[in-house]
Amino acid sequence: MNNKLLDQLLHTVDDFISNLPHIIHERCYKKKRDSYQWIRATDNFTVYEFIEHHTSIPAVLKEDACLMYNRWFVQQSDLKYRSMIISAPECSMINLHFLHKLLQDFVSTDHHPKWTESLNSFVHFVRTQCPPSQIGYINEIFPEEKDVRDGIIFRSERAKVFPIDILAISQILQALTRSALKANSRMRRSAHETLALAYLCVSYSWSRVPIREQQVREVRCEHSTNQSPSCVFNTLFGDIPIQLPEMLHEYLRSLYDPQTKRVFITSLRNLQKHFKTTIEPLNLEDSLGEITLRTLLSQPHEALGHRYRP
Repeated sequence: MNNKLLDQLLHTVDDFISNLPHIIHERCYKKKRDSYQWIRATDNFTVYEFIEHHTSIPAVLKEDACLMYNRWFVQQSDLKYRSMIISAPECSMINLHFLHKLLQDFVSTDHHPKWTESLNSFVHFVRTQCPPSQIGYINEIFPEEKDVRDGIIFRSERAKVFPIDILAISQILQALTRSALKANSRMRRSAHETLALAYLCVSYSWSRVPIREQQVREVRCEHSTNQSPSCVFNTLFGDIPIQLPEMLHEYLRSLYDPQTKRVFITSLRNLQKHFKTTIEPLNLEDSLGEITLRTLLSQPHEALGHRYRP
C-alpha cells in the first residue's frame, strides 16, 4: 500500500471517529423519535407531560376512629393476646390521624408479632370499608405489600411493575398492531382489544396515579365515545380524566359495542393471555424480565435496554 492511499485511509478513519458522536446521537434521536411516535399514535414527536391531580380525602378516613376500631375489635376473636394488640384510638380522633399514629408506632418501635398482626388486620378492615376509588389513600400510608428499612416503609412491588424503556414499549405496540391486522375472524376482536388496552395503559402511565388493569378495561364508555379526545379512569384515588391522542380516541370509538355499551367485552384474562403470546417472539423478557399489561401502567423511561432491578 503506497503512502498516498494510506493517507487517504487514515483521513477517512479520522473523519469517521470525529463524526462518531454525531452519528450515535442521530441514531439515538431517531430511535427516540420513532418510539414516541408509536407511543403517541401520531407523527407529531412530542413527549407526554406529567399530569398532576388533586382529589379530596375519602369520607371513610374522616370518620370516628373509635367507632371503626370497635367494629373491628369485636370481630377479632382469634387474637388470643388482647393486651399485645394495637391500642384503641383517643376520643375524637379520626381514622386518618389514627392510621398516621399507627404508622409512627410501627416504624419507631419493635413490637410483638401479635401487635403487627393486629395492625395488618385493622388496616385490612379499614381498606374493606372503602370503595375501590379510595383505596389508594390507605395504600399511601400502609401499602398492601410493604417492607421496612431504616425506619421507613417501602412499597414492595413485583418485578413486573417496574417500567421499561420507550423502545421496548414501541416494539410491543408494533407487535400488537401486526397481530390485530393479521388476526383471523375468531381472534380479531380479542387482538384489537388487546392493542387498545395496551395503548390506554401507556397513555395513562404519565398520570403516575395507581390503577389496576381491570379499572383501565372498565373505562366508562360514555367518555370514550364523545367528541372530546379524552376519557375518565376510575383509579384508586377517584376519577382521573386523561387526554388521549386523537387516533387512539377514534380507535376506541370503533371498538365501542352499542349492545353492551362497553369498549372492552373480552375478559381481562384472555386479553392478558393474548398480550403474552404476542410479545413472546420479541424476546424482550430475556433481558428486561417479566412484562405484562401492568408494566405498561408505569411511565416508560429513555434509558434504552435497561430496567430498574429491585
